[in-house]
Amino acid sequence: DLVWLLEGDRDDSASLQERFEAAARTLVAGTEWKLEFTGDPVPPRLPLDFRRHVFLAFKEALHNVARHAQARMVRIRVDCVARQFVLTVVDDGRGFDAAKRVEGTGLGSLRNRAEVLGGHCSITSQPGGGTTVNFAVALPR
Repeated sequence: DLVWLLEGDRDDSASLQERFEAAARTLVAGTEWKLEFTGDPVPPRLPLDFRRHVFLAFKEALHNVARHAQARMVRIRVDCVARQFVLTVVDDGRGFDAAKRVEGTGLGSLRNRAEVLGGHCSITSQPGGGTTVNFAVALPR
């Protein structure tokens, strides 16, 4: 992952999609998953800091699914529209009470990464109803 992040010629949509697919295969192995890229292609030459935060947010969201959700299915969507990069991860797992404070750093890390990039991250969940993570940031110019 580190080598991929640092390689300047791997900063396009195809490379990002390949890296997301490889991470998903590893992180949610044993769970059915679907990854979809929609909208415009991710612009080439994305800054390292942007790619790092987006990729680590992706991994954190899937890590949380693998570790906590007991999901049967995970739907991952990356949507690039109107200069926005939106990552949505939806699982059909056990969910949790989103109104209660959750121990750990994963959800806070997702929110912090979005804020660093000038965006936001929302997490919706309910016990028995799965979880949705929506990570939205502006694409750099």
